[in-house]
Amino acid sequence: MLNFCQRFYNRQFITRKLVNSDMLMKFDQLLRDYYEEKIQLTSGMPTETFL
Repeated sequence: MLNFCQRFYNRQFITRKLVNSDMLMKFDQLLRDYYEEKIQLTSGMPTETFL
């Protein structure tokens, strides 16, 4: 799902500023860590309070 969202974003909303790109990379890493550490098994899907 995350890969689909990234491909969609890259096609539709090309980021031209490094600040935005950096923020997206941090968000991507945050979600990847969330799922790699299997936090969703105890806390469920990530919410805006987690982010």
